[in-house]
Amino acid sequence: MSQETLRLKIAAPPQKGRANRELVVFLSQRLGLKRNSVEILSGHTARNKVIRIRGLSKEEVLKRLLPQQGAMNRLL
Repeated sequence: MSQETLRLKIAAPPQKGRANRELVVFLSQRLGLKRNSVEILSGHTARNKVIRIRGLSKEEVLKRLLPQQGAMNRLL
């Protein structure tokens, strides 16, 4: 299994799962996927989480989450 580590800050407080819900909403919207395509596999009550994203390759996920990185690579 291939993994990447990304650091995100979510404004919702970590109470009663609000931050987890916001994380799933943020990722699904940013990636252009349905919410059920983004799943928190572990770390529901921890700062570090393992997320499963269905329907996109790792490269496409990174491209959509880090668009400025792609633009920077084209400039170099």
